[in-house]
Amino acid sequence: MDFFEQIVARLMEEEGYWVRQGVRANLSKAQKESLGNPTMPRPQVDVVGYSPKRRELVFLEVKSLLDSRGVTLKGLKHWYQRRPNRYKLLNVPRYQAAVTKAILREYRRAGLVTGRIRIRVGLAAGNVPQSERSAVRIFAQDQGWFYLGPEQITEGIRRLSRGPYEESAVILAAKLLRQNPEGV
Repeated sequence: MDFFEQIVARLMEEEGYWVRQGVRANLSKAQKESLGNPTMPRPQVDVVGYSPKRRELVFLEVKSLLDSRGVTLKGLKHWYQRRPNRYKLLNVPRYQAAVTKAILREYRRAGLVTGRIRIRVGLAAGNVPQSERSAVRIFAQDQGWFYLGPEQITEGIRRLSRGPYEESAVILAAKLLRQNPEGV
């Protein structure tokens, strides 16, 4: 289980989403063939959040990329040439439709969602170069994506650090950082 995904999931829970991590989409062989990859393993979405209040199901790509350049505008716009698998859920419409519909179908079958549901895809990025943060946020908004950037994630961790103690690695780390901000 990815620890950064745990942080993002917890922040989504704080915003009223019911969250699951590592959700697999059951695609048929015909669906995989139509996507040009009949032998692909079951696609996995990093974090899926459902807000009953908003009647919204959010499918998130979660990228920490902390020891790299991070998520860049160029990387998001020109995703396919260099890394065809990095942002498929966001930028490959047929893949996005197949995966979100398959998971929605499973959620309906399990009784997790009912009625009309708004589907959104999105990105949670732990590292975006300072010089590109505004451009990446605007690009995500223009695409209609749900977006959590470094500023929102950092502020969410600060809020968690001020809350009550829980037996949770996310809460423990947040509280340690609050007590020792100069140690980082």
